[in-house]
Amino acid sequence: MTIVELLILLIIAAIAGVIGQSLGGYKQRGILLAIVLGFLGALLGSWLADTLGLPRVLQITVGGVAFPLLWAILGAGILVALGGVLGARGFRWNITPPTKAVLLISILLAVLAALVNFGLLSVSLSSLTLLAAAYVLLLLGNFFKGL
Repeated sequence: MTIVELLILLIIAAIAGVIGQSLGGYKQRGILLAIVLGFLGALLGSWLADTLGLPRVLQITVGGVAFPLLWAILGAGILVALGGVLGARGFRWNITPPTKAVLLISILLAVLAALVNFGLLSVSLSSLTLLAAAYVLLLLGNFFKGL
């Protein structure tokens, strides 16, 4: 890998990190943090995609290294959102946070969806239906205060 190819890969990672920061609600910007988030997001996003059996979409190959742009953006957004949930500084949420009950129920639905997906639990609903219910509940909890 040449220096130019490495710089191109760093720029792609920075772009993925900045978009992931925007998705996650992070308000402080820094190029080094964006690059780190881009690469960590690529690792997390690729792992999630492989675990769920999803295809590699928008994969960019630079110097023989494949960089999954879409999964890097989603992975960086997840990392940033987790940092916000854990109380790291620099996060500004533009939505009303859900109540603890809504958050716990949606987490329970997501865990049930994972158990159904891996065949550890059998229920009449599919894992995608359970996961969709968890996201809809969170969305409603964010938009309607007091839900």
